Amino acid sequence: MSTDLSQKIYVAGHRGMVGSAIVRNLEAQGFRNIVTRTHDQLDLTNQAAVQSFFEQEKPTQVYMAAAKVGGIHANNTFPAEFIYDNLMVQGNVIHQAFLSGVKKLEMKKRYYQTEIDKARKTLTELQTNPAALEKFARERYLMKKDGEDIFTLEDSTAITK
Repeated sequence: MSTDLSQKIYVAGHRGMVGSAIVRNLEAQGFRNIVTRTHDQLDLTNQAAVQSFFEQEKPTQVYMAAAKVGGIHANNTFPAEFIYDNLMVQGNVIHQAFLSGVKKLEMKKRYYQTEIDKARKTLTELQTNPAALEKFARERYLMKKDGEDIFTLEDSTAITK
């Protein structure tokens, strides 16, 4: 069975470590019709933009390595934004790949699973540990007045499983 080396392949996230490795691997296999877009050229969180891109380019394969990433501080400071943006990117690309009849969709699964696991662990800790919730609230919302903490959890039974 021969592989059509002229088929159009979209690599989302081609500038990152995983995406650039995917592009190099595809090129080494002889694929030459590789489509890429920077974030400035295509905002994958924008459903209409992703739809327009898929309608115009009509890729037959999609390799999904795009994600909003940051260091430890950024991930800890803005966990909801990272999860939201990455879910939007993933949802938009998967949906348009389905609607446009993409024959192959490969995902950079490890990153998303790691982020989901971290969020799940944080949520569980906040739901079951009043001290963790108090610390989270202090750090995130800086609940202070005249330099004194104004947020405390006196009744640890207020948080239940």
